[in-house]
Amino acid sequence: MFNSSHVLRSGIVWATAYDLRAETYDYFFPDRSWETVGWVRLARRYGRRVVQWMCATGELACGLARRDLQVTGVDLTPEMLRVAERRGAALPPDQRPLWVEDDVRDATLPHHDYDMAFIAGNAFGHMLTREEQLDALTTVRRHLRPGGGLALALAPAPTESHPRQTRISGPARPTPPGLTLRQVVHTRYDADPRMLAVHEQVEVRLGEQQRMFEYAFSLRLFTPDEVVHLLTRAGFVGVGMFGDFDLRPWSASAPQWIVCAERPLN
Repeated sequence: MFNSSHVLRSGIVWATAYDLRAETYDYFFPDRSWETVGWVRLARRYGRRVVQWMCATGELACGLARRDLQVTGVDLTPEMLRVAERRGAALPPDQRPLWVEDDVRDATLPHHDYDMAFIAGNAFGHMLTREEQLDALTTVRRHLRPGGGLALALAPAPTESHPRQTRISGPARPTPPGLTLRQVVHTRYDADPRMLAVHEQVEVRLGEQQRMFEYAFSLRLFTPDEVVHLLTRAGFVGVGMFGDFDLRPWSASAPQWIVCAERPLN
């Protein structure tokens, strides 16, 4: 986790945009302890060996590890994994997740018998094309034991396009003394390809030091029929859609969209 002594010592406020984004990433999420409990509940339906694909800074992976699950966290971005490794180092040695820098589209992990895999926070939306989506799901299935489970947290696609919208916010959780953060997020949604364009501008201020960085990316949003089709093509069975971690039925007004499926037994 980002802290002022680390910043002053390493000069991280003058680092690259990727470093800064990784160091400030978690502050723009509200408390995720409720989400951790939800993923733990889903994981324990299958067993203890869990892999989080696209784990970012490892907050959820470490939360599961604290609850006696054996966790592997995988992410393509080394800056994010450096934060994850620092976070994991605070756990007892026998609880620390295994961190792997790899791409979910073609990764090969040390183990291929995980009980459960999950992708949180609509991170699967970074898979923009059908080919990337199927490659990622095939990789995930290949690393599950027969009967193992997959859970995706997704964002449903609106049916209408939206012009550019702007949101300005501060951190969603407490920051270290002297650290000030401000985020401006511009979004534009195109309903035809179901694509959300995101442009983030983040101002980081620590004492007299100040740095602004920008980060742009696109997210693919999904329809229920599309998700069923993708999972079926990737070899999953038993696709179910839920409105929260208590596995209530999903509807468009539900607080979450959790999609679950399983690798066939044979």
